[in-house]
Amino acid sequence: MHFDYYNTPLTTKDCIKKLKDRFPVYRKNFGDVYYRFVDKKYVAIENAKRMENEHKKQGNTKPSSKNPSTLVYKLVIELEKFLK
Repeated sequence: MHFDYYNTPLTTKDCIKKLKDRFPVYRKNFGDVYYRFVDKKYVAIENAKRMENEHKKQGNTKPSSKNPSTLVYKLVIELEKFLK
């Protein structure tokens, strides 16, 4: 979501491959990964909102029918309120 908008199903393996294509040294729990992507945070939020809206338009209500999907952006927006 930080780099591109996707609306086709992705596996975890697919996601990691796409991330490594953009960020070759990526590995799970990479120490400073947050700081490397923070400048793309708002791109990710907008892409996630767009994806959620597309699911709503298609009538996808069950989480199992939403791939790709993420609601992490809602948590990020809420947590940002405490940083100001």
